[in-house]
This record gives sequence, structure tokens and C-alpha cells, in this order.
Amino acid sequence: MLSEKYEKIPDSNNKFRPQLIFVWIVFSLSLLPLIISFICTERINSILVKNFPAFEKVHDWYSSRVEKVEEMRVLAEFPEKWDGPWYAVDKNYVKFDKWFNDNMGLRDFFIRAKNELDYRIFGSSSRVYYGTDNYIFGRNLIDNELPATEKVMSSAEDRAEIINGMKLFSDTLENMGVTTYFLTPMQKEYFIDNKLPFFAPKIPKESNFIKFYNDILNQPKLNVIDVYGEIKDVQKGHRSFYTQDFHWTHLSAFNVSKNLVDKIADKEKSHRKWDYEFKVESRPFLGSDARFASRLIAQEHIIEPTIKKTWTDIHKINVLNAQETGLEFDTDLINNNDLLPNTCMYGNSFSDGMLDVGLVNFFSKFTKLDRSRSVLDVPSLINGRCKYLIVQILDIQSGTWSLFKK
Repeated sequence: MLSEKYEKIPDSNNKFRPQLIFVWIVFSLSLLPLIISFICTERINSILVKNFPAFEKVHDWYSSRVEKVEEMRVLAEFPEKWDGPWYAVDKNYVKFDKWFNDNMGLRDFFIRAKNELDYRIFGSSSRVYYGTDNYIFGRNLIDNELPATEKVMSSAEDRAEIINGMKLFSDTLENMGVTTYFLTPMQKEYFIDNKLPFFAPKIPKESNFIKFYNDILNQPKLNVIDVYGEIKDVQKGHRSFYTQDFHWTHLSAFNVSKNLVDKIADKEKSHRKWDYEFKVESRPFLGSDARFASRLIAQEHIIEPTIKKTWTDIHKINVLNAQETGLEFDTDLINNNDLLPNTCMYGNSFSDGMLDVGLVNFFSKFTKLDRSRSVLDVPSLINGRCKYLIVQILDIQSGTWSLFKK
């Protein structure tokens, strides 16, 4: 009886008994992302593509269905060499672990699948806020960048210091023979906050930035374009901001550019006013917030309004090495009394929209400064180049506003 009983006891050394099959399957699958990570490194990937045509087809098939996830940082690279003595395993493992986390096989698929589930189940995301009427809002902008500006401008004294800095900046340029015009575009949350989900933070109607904005509009020693008023004017009949992007539409850029050119023309007593036609057309557009949302199944291109180009560009654009020169581009010089004097511009992607609607064509020569430079570098960069300077600073550029305090 005892021998029969013991015979029924399974061999504990049998590694392939049924209870362990699942464990072996999971272990094998867990190695798959690591294997794919090495396969997708540039060196190994090029070897496989060269020697195995089928691999290239599989790679292209996957890439066409799962796009790279848009990141807000630089991903870790594979460690090229061992750091420290042979026993410094911990330090080198940390570097490998960072590389693996950023380059894990199927990482883009997993991130997009997770974001898609968040959207389908909860209607939310760790990257963006999904609003009504197809609107998408960047979480980092709402949760961090807008509050940072509110903090920099938290008191009347803070705002006064910034304004005094702007005056000093403007006076410095005036002494160089340059007249400065300020543009301060604000985010779409100021205009369409009713599209935000109920749980998203809201901007106060009388925010610190709006108080600051109203103050600078009333400063006689500062030339400030009323961006808020121009955007509101567009909003009466058209879309002033993209649905799934934080930028203003070309319609808003068009109105602001018109206001700016007409102001400079009035100062010059020139008849060269803005005369381009405000003609709207619709085109497919892929917004930055839609890209950053990184869903797996989404129609990211949607129809957005833009300005139909009815003019002919008159300048030749000379693209420059911004790192070496401090300039992104300049144009050829056209000696024509019908054009406004040489003008420089300092601004980011919002100012790009103004260039797209033909701003450059109203000036004899136009120079675009390197957007990555500090605003305090501008006087030295434009010395002897222009008679007018356009300075475009976003409401969320808290670091730039802080510079004016100093």
C-alpha cells in the first residue's frame, strides 16, 4: 500500500511538469522585448535588412501601423563602454536599464495601446486632456506652464518689475535707432475654456497674466500689439486656435500681422498697408497635441481652417546656421520705397504662423533671430541690421518674463 502511494508522488525534479508550463511561457515572452530591443539597434537592424528582405517587409509593415511616440525628452542611448572598474556592476546596470526602458522592443506599441485603453475606458490620458468637440489640450501646459507664469506674475510688484525691464529693453534699442513692437500671444484656454473637461484646472478670468497684459497695453512707452483683441475678432466667425494643437490658426496670425504692419506703416507715414485678402480654406492638419496623445487607433489628421495664399512672395530666403550666427534666416535686400524699412523678428513657433501668411513681403529686408537665444542677446544680434524689431513672447514663457525682472 505504501509503495503504491509513493508512486503517485510526482518527481519534484521534473522541470516540465504541467504546473510549470505557464511559468516557462511567461519567462520566454518576457525576453521578447529585450531581443527586439537589440534587433532594432541601428547596427543590427541594418545587417538584418541587408541580408533578410523579409525582415525589412515586416519592419515596414509594423512602422506603417505603429508610429513612433512623440517624446518631450531625449531617449537614453546604449552605453558604449564600461564605466569604472570591472566590479562597478551597479553603475553600469543603471545605464543599461535606462537604455532598455527607453528602447524596449514594441515600446511604441505598448505606450499607444495603454493610451488607447485610457481613452476608451476613462476618456482621459496622462499626456493630454480630451475636451468636447474633438478638442485636445496638453496636460503639461495646463498643469505646469500656465501656473509657472502665474507665479512669476503673482503680485503687482512682480508685474511692475517685468514692465520696467521691458521699458529698459525698449529704450536700449531705441538708443540704437530701433523701434520695438511686442507681441504676447496667450493660450487657447483663455478663449475656449468651456471645451475643457470638468476635472481640468481652469484659468481665472482675471489671471495674473491678463492683469499684466492689460497693464502693458496701457504703457505709453511700450509698443504692444493687441493680440487678445485680434484673436477675439477672428473668433466671431472662425476658429482662432487649432482643435488638436496649442498654436493659433493662420487666421489669427493673419489678423495680428495686419495690425502690426499697419502700425509700422503709420509710424513711417507710408501708404504700404496690409492688403492681402482674408480668404479661408480648409485643409487636413495633424496637431502637436494629437501626436503627443499617442493613441493606437485614432484619426489624427482633421480638417482645420487656414489662409488661402493669394499673394506672390518677393524675397529670396537665405537659411543660416543659427548656432553660429544667431540668425535663423535673412532675406535679400529690395530697394523699393513702397516697402517698409528693414525689420528683425525674435519669436518661436507662433511667429512662424505670421511668416506663413506673408509678413516678410512688406519689408525691404527681413531677419529672423535664433529662437533658442535669450531675449537679452537680441540687442547685440540686431546691431546695425534693422530699424524695427518684433518681439514675440508667449504667456507661458515664464523664464523669459523672469529675465525682464532682472
